[in-house]
Amino acid sequence: MKVAVLDDVEQDRILLQENILTWLREFSPEHEEACEAFSSATALLERVNSDVMFDIYFLDIIMEGVSGMEAARQIRQLSSSCVIVFVTSYGDYALDAYAVHPYDFLV
Repeated sequence: MKVAVLDDVEQDRILLQENILTWLREFSPEHEEACEAFSSATALLERVNSDVMFDIYFLDIIMEGVSGMEAARQIRQLSSSCVIVFVTSYGDYALDAYAVHPYDFLV
């Protein structure tokens, strides 16, 4: 299982990645290092466009430059089976998020 974390706030990105790695170590020890974190949607999309697909994406929505929502749209065009979870402080975007069929929207 490969997991991507996208958040431009370093503290939030590190915390989420640490929690995911803890979960992976407990439930899937053979994949404990399969979580990559990105500080920009552009960096994530460059990785995805280099033929590296992730199974699960945890995406912040509001970011400088390319938003997490736009990243989700591009990711969804490449894969209809991946899991997208939006992680944000802004609940106002929940309805817009459902256009890319997320698994969940965590505020």
